[in-house]
Amino acid sequence: MNVQVSALKQEVSSIKNEVALVKGTIHVSPLSYYRSMFVIKSDMRNVKLRGDFREAGNTDFYTYVFDDLNFQNWAASADSKAIYSSGKVVVGKISLNIAIPGTYYVVFSNKHSLFTSKNVEAAIYLEFEAKS
Repeated sequence: MNVQVSALKQEVSSIKNEVALVKGTIHVSPLSYYRSMFVIKSDMRNVKLRGDFREAGNTDFYTYVFDDLNFQNWAASADSKAIYSSGKVVVGKISLNIAIPGTYYVVFSNKHSLFTSKNVEAAIYLEFEAKS
């Protein structure tokens, strides 16, 4: 008697996702900032933040990405460390892989400007894979 055993191969498929975090024109008042919060969950894989941004009037501003603790410190003008900082720019691009689950913020800052508002045109997306 011949017994045939076949191994079942189980494949875990994943679904690619793209979520717009910021899309359009953001008005940022003098001495202020705009933030967009997003959450990376433990089941999200190959997480990437990507996009472009520019100030419509060709004046400078800053773009940052912070984890939750560093955002709270930055907002309070305490010591903080961004996981992304554009520096003072008129136009920029972001491509950032994020591997650690948690709460994050994309920030457009005009805290340095006493009188001039900024109109930031941005398209920032979060890409990730999730189990189906």
